Amino acid sequence: MTMTLPHAIFETNNERNRYVVQMREAGHTLQAIGDSLSLTREMIRLIVKDNAGPSAHTVRVNREAKKQKQALDAFKELGTADVDTLAAHLDEKPERVRKLLGKQAKKLSRGRVNFEKIFSDEDLLVILRLASEKVVGPLTTNKYKKLKIQPTIAVFLGRFGSWNQACEKAGVTHGPTMRKSYTRAHSEEDMLAYIASYLADPRTNGSAIGYEQWQRKVEGAPSLTLIRQRIGKWNDIKARLVKGV
Repeated sequence: MTMTLPHAIFETNNERNRYVVQMREAGHTLQAIGDSLSLTREMIRLIVKDNAGPSAHTVRVNREAKKQKQALDAFKELGTADVDTLAAHLDEKPERVRKLLGKQAKKLSRGRVNFEKIFSDEDLLVILRLASEKVVGPLTTNKYKKLKIQPTIAVFLGRFGSWNQACEKAGVTHGPTMRKSYTRAHSEEDMLAYIASYLADPRTNGSAIGYEQWQRKVEGAPSLTLIRQRIGKWNDIKARLVKGV
């Protein structure tokens, strides 16, 4: 994306020429520099050449190095394996981001991982209402599981905070409150379901830090510490989910 430079006026040609060389060294295009001075790009090229400015090749190499640094810095800052989030942050295309990151790109998935369909809140409420019609008595989590329908319970917990709150919003009678110590009883499958739900939520960024913030608001969700102790590293878990292992 070409950056527009502000209009510049100089009292002498020497001052103008220094400005041209400095802007070219900074990686700006001949056209952008020319527009800021109301000169043609060919005139700018001649000024750069006559004043020992950088060659076009040098500008391209320096510009690429600068973008690589920006991509790596953003990758560390965001702590996400979501290539689309990173691409949007850098205003670049996903494949371009992968090229800039080099070996680090192996840690990225191709776009937001679609572990489950991205349901709207109303979609989820309708699903609960339909599910309640298929069971006898209150719609408990166990009864919902036995229906073997999508999405998983973790999606409702992630979106509404608890199973009871989701049922109440849907106008459905729910069962007793889930036990507070539920996290201690999580199976590996349960943990992966919560992580998948978090990653599939379009309101999250896919990072480990983001999961910690999300987990505090979701009843029954396992802590990041527990997940790491039981399953492994965050990026390895995400890669595992992508492969469907």
